[in-house]
Amino acid sequence: MLIRHRTAPDQNGKWSISMVYIFVFFLFLNIVSFFVPKNLSRIEVYATSFFAYAFGLTTDVVFDLHYDLYGYLSPGFQWLSMLAIIMYFPSVSFLFLNFFPFHKRNWSKIIYILAWSAFSISFEWLTLQTDFFYYNGWKLWYSAVLYPFIFLILVCNLKLVRRQIANR
Repeated sequence: MLIRHRTAPDQNGKWSISMVYIFVFFLFLNIVSFFVPKNLSRIEVYATSFFAYAFGLTTDVVFDLHYDLYGYLSPGFQWLSMLAIIMYFPSVSFLFLNFFPFHKRNWSKIIYILAWSAFSISFEWLTLQTDFFYYNGWKLWYSAVLYPFIFLILVCNLKLVRRQIANR
């Protein structure tokens, strides 16, 4: 399937219904993040959310703006894509880390990471079907390979934060 550059809002300034659904989903993730029982301290939430935001933004600057492999909305910088990054990366990283099975066997951890990777691949595929996200040389299977490593980096970052807190 060929995914071409898509824009939203459209040339007349109107939002597509799919764009509204994407942002409603982002809002839902943030509401869930706010109300779930917290297994992370406030400083852990802050540090890991900020890391996820910075990591996601850096990745997108390189792959989207520098190499033009994929993009949000339309080519170049978009304020709405920045809002989406702010709403999506911290909430997903928080939910992933908040329920991560740190005290379970490695098999449970692997299954957990693979489940979140499957969620992320599915969500990415859905956003490709809308006006929100497009590929320009990127392939979904690249993301499928990278997501487990991204989630593992988030876990390692949280462990680093916890070591820094313990060494105070």
